[in-house]
Amino acid sequence: MTGLSFFIILGVIISMIDLEIFRNKNLIKDWHIRVGLFFLALLAAIKITNWVIKLLAERLNDKYLERFHFLPEYQSFSEARWRFNFGEKRYKHAVLLLHGFSGSTQEFQFLIPKLEELGIPYIAPAILGFGNTKTVILNKATRKDWYRLSLAYFDCLSSVAEKVSIVGHSMGGILASYIAEHRQTNHLILCSPGIYCAKTDVKYRKLLMNPFFAYFYIRLIPYLPKTIRPGRDTCSDTLDGEYAKNIFQYLAIPIKSLRELFFAQEDVNLAKMKCFSLSILYGKYELTVDIDKLFQMLGKNQIKYYSYCFENSAHNVLEDFDRERSCQLVVDILTSK
Repeated sequence: MTGLSFFIILGVIISMIDLEIFRNKNLIKDWHIRVGLFFLALLAAIKITNWVIKLLAERLNDKYLERFHFLPEYQSFSEARWRFNFGEKRYKHAVLLLHGFSGSTQEFQFLIPKLEELGIPYIAPAILGFGNTKTVILNKATRKDWYRLSLAYFDCLSSVAEKVSIVGHSMGGILASYIAEHRQTNHLILCSPGIYCAKTDVKYRKLLMNPFFAYFYIRLIPYLPKTIRPGRDTCSDTLDGEYAKNIFQYLAIPIKSLRELFFAQEDVNLAKMKCFSLSILYGKYELTVDIDKLFQMLGKNQIKYYSYCFENSAHNVLEDFDRERSCQLVVDILTSK
């Protein structure tokens, strides 16, 4: 009723403003234009009504939620957290696998058999919005949703294992770093982490992080095709072009989700990470992220880490020509003391 009443009132006001245009045929002689103006007024009324109702609803929710216990790392509330109880801890060690942007858990298909062979329990969740038949959810998901669910999976593993390690690829490396800021992590293994985008993408990042530009750009161009990097056959940054043809991914990405990824890069605070060991795996022919800048930042903050460069790989080291060696290295790190 509130929305309907507001819509009627607003429609009347706009009609009163445009009444002279509609009545005086000498101002605009073409009746098509007069009808068009009427529908523009109608659309404006709908849009403004929609905006006001959303604002009122958000204020109503925010005011009520003030009474609950907010958890900054979850971007949620203590009362709304996941609930789980598996009894006494049964495992000494478990692993959380976090995939990259526009990808899926398929990225770990060569690593998972090695974990299963050694009896290492793991969770490889589909990050919210990815892996679905449509990108509707991805277009709505925010980085805070990704943080909240990633932390929930980590906490779930922590309830059944004494130690939890994380393997994060690309965007998964951002989420893994975020978890390590808020939880004590055993081995933190970042495969081509997307903490810093490639230098060629910095200009797009700056534009999309500008609220004024992003607002209009997203409404004009809501999706962006994935970039085919120089020297690559597909939009997957791998040297193994034949294998890349069968990688599960979205070829067109919602601009909103890409913008959330850029903001997630801003949120990462490497100096706050808490982990027993930090390992960085990357390909020699990396074109998607800026590994050198990551190493500079780690050095600046005096963070100890181990780096491993694979000579026959690009961004997706776990799926490229060095997949056997890189997956075996991950297992070796996970099973080390």
